[in-house]
Amino acid sequence: MGTTRSILTLAVATSLAASSPALAAAGLSTARTISGTGSAEQPQVAVGAAGRTLAVWNRQGGRFDLPKGQIDARLGQTGGSWGATQTLSTSGSGPLAAVGSDSVAAVAWATLGAKRSNTIYVSIARAGHSFGRAVRVTSGVGVGGPTGLEVQPDGRVVVVWVRGIPTPAAQPYRENVDFGLIAPGAQTLHTGLAGIAGRGSPTAALTADGTVLVASPTVLQLPGSGAPDGNQQGQVVTLSPGAQVFTSLPEIFAVPGDANAEADGLAAVAGPGGAGVAFSAEGIQPNLLELAPMLPSGFFGPPVAAASIDISSGLVGYAGPVLALPGDGAQIAAFELEQLDSPTDEAVVSAQIMAAVRPSGAAAFAAPTRLSGPPGVPSAPVSASAGGSTVVLWGQSTGCHQQVYASVRPAGGAFGPARAVAGAFTTQQLLCGHANNTQLGVSGAGSHTIAGWLQGSKLDVATLSAQ
Repeated sequence: MGTTRSILTLAVATSLAASSPALAAAGLSTARTISGTGSAEQPQVAVGAAGRTLAVWNRQGGRFDLPKGQIDARLGQTGGSWGATQTLSTSGSGPLAAVGSDSVAAVAWATLGAKRSNTIYVSIARAGHSFGRAVRVTSGVGVGGPTGLEVQPDGRVVVVWVRGIPTPAAQPYRENVDFGLIAPGAQTLHTGLAGIAGRGSPTAALTADGTVLVASPTVLQLPGSGAPDGNQQGQVVTLSPGAQVFTSLPEIFAVPGDANAEADGLAAVAGPGGAGVAFSAEGIQPNLLELAPMLPSGFFGPPVAAASIDISSGLVGYAGPVLALPGDGAQIAAFELEQLDSPTDEAVVSAQIMAAVRPSGAAAFAAPTRLSGPPGVPSAPVSASAGGSTVVLWGQSTGCHQQVYASVRPAGGAFGPARAVAGAFTTQQLLCGHANNTQLGVSGAGSHTIAGWLQGSKLDVATLSAQ
């Protein structure tokens, strides 16, 4: 089955307490702190169809805002124990995590060298083993950090990143999407171009048959201009199991035939119920939150609007959508709907977590419903599906106090009430009043789901196993 993973990486906090009865009510196991000494940052969690779990974090020894730190990881099993912490790098940032259906686990990260030269590394833990020696994937000026990491069913690891292309000052800036392949059973490496040129951060997802789906925005540039211009759309490429070259698919247009509509915030998504690309259609009124579903033919169908949001007043904003594709045939879009103080300042004064569901066989999404219940300003949500169930997770802010909430939708059912899955904690003083200072992650595969969040400076995790 495909693996769903959603991560929101924001700022840091300091702690108070936890609430296990609420966890059980939300459908999650009792939370456990798995990070050790130091301050955890940039948490990532992943789970495979066989239930192998992985948690990764960037451990900071001092100030909370340092750009790099120690990359630590722990492996475990749903319903079982966690192994010892392994340090994969003493100087890294931006880690990604993935676990394949054969229980192969992988972590990718970047290290910053001299003259803004980055190096990307990958460390792999084969089934039944701990992480081995890191493999250097690529390095050089213009290399960005990894933006996508997947493990195909045969154990092959695929990592994706962006590389800036030096151009004369009079020409537009260019980027290519690159990829690296690490074959199973050996530390052999193959790198190449994914076939996407444009701007933006590509995302990756793994379909049920093991195909890696990469989506990235492309920008049409006017001749002779020094900056991108024109209509931003979506380019998608796929890598089948065993293939060495990505296959390009037709470009995705936000609204076919409307030259003003731009596809923004593209994200590849896959789950038990299929695959697709999520994005918001901007440059038009109202803005649309859309899903372009992947068809059995391997191509994409026309975008389907999950919600429409009128931002013409300047007092309404949104973040998202994040898409979930559970095994019951439904399509689910979750997003944050924001109320702003003014069209110029655009500070968020209140917000709600909303979810829209398109039931199996339905022609359209139903009207969005509110998931967040308590007062305060939520962070943008993350979501994942496994075994037909879908978990939506978000952080809630009231001044300096933060709390993590979840809502679970069982297969064929409706979302349950929002439940606190972590006790209240207090943010760093300089972050008081900001909504988006909760670091969250969630991943689902097979019948297993793992959620992780920073409870103060420590990483807490909880699991959900569908019956």
